[in-house]
Amino acid sequence: MQATIHTPVLQQDISVAIKEYKSSDCALHLFLTPDSLAFGELSVETKVLNSYKKYAFPTINGNAEVVDLLKWLFANDEVLLQKYFTTTLSYFNEQSVLLPMNAADDECHLLLPDDMYAMHKCSDIAAANARYHYTIPSTVQSFFAQNQCWEVTHASATLIAHLFTRQKFIRSKTVYVHLQSSLLEVIAFDQEALLMHNIFPIKTAEDFIYFVLSCYEGLGFSTSHVNCVLMGDIDKPSKIFDYIFKYLAHFEFSKEPIHIKYSSAFEDQKMHQFYSFLTSIQ
Repeated sequence: MQATIHTPVLQQDISVAIKEYKSSDCALHLFLTPDSLAFGELSVETKVLNSYKKYAFPTINGNAEVVDLLKWLFANDEVLLQKYFTTTLSYFNEQSVLLPMNAADDECHLLLPDDMYAMHKCSDIAAANARYHYTIPSTVQSFFAQNQCWEVTHASATLIAHLFTRQKFIRSKTVYVHLQSSLLEVIAFDQEALLMHNIFPIKTAEDFIYFVLSCYEGLGFSTSHVNCVLMGDIDKPSKIFDYIFKYLAHFEFSKEPIHIKYSSAFEDQKMHQFYSFLTSIQ
């Protein structure tokens, strides 16, 4: 069944962005989760991020809605988009696995079975000597395959690569906790060694802290000594933050990535809430 777009303001905002940057070299970056879409415009010449917006989809048909939205976008100004925009889609879901680059293909398929509604992709993470395997909805992939100016990546692959660079300056054990909608991502390092990456579907604050503490325990990390860096949909006051404060002695909200600059529109933004989106911008 064709999904209806019940966020007309999103169409309007993207239309404004197209007109505003018609005479400039601009990159449009989209960040898609199962129930939300975020987008931002980056000036390619100055590496300045000019805006960021996020919209939640009120139904589980978010992927279908996104395809409808993008079809609308291209139908309105496909020539303009291909001429003035370099575009990427960062997709984030729990159907993913990180394997060594020399792992056999059948190892991945055992962990990540094929689905008639999904398509399998992979991205290399050179710093980790690893390959990130993931699936995206076939409807989304088919659309982007027809529009070659778009590139699809999994947000976790670019995030892990970014955190490798960060760990060169940290030189200690660190747990990164990233909450995006109802998906919890946990990435753990011992200095520059990647020890763990996993994504858990959660429904409650109790689910959140259970998985975080289980990861600490499984790694043999002390909750009294190892720092936890918080990213995504985590804020105070909230029940999730109360649990973090109760069980973890050392934690901090992530700072904005420094590989891009930010316009004055970001002065009042909480940068940790879209850290994964920012690290996906090349």
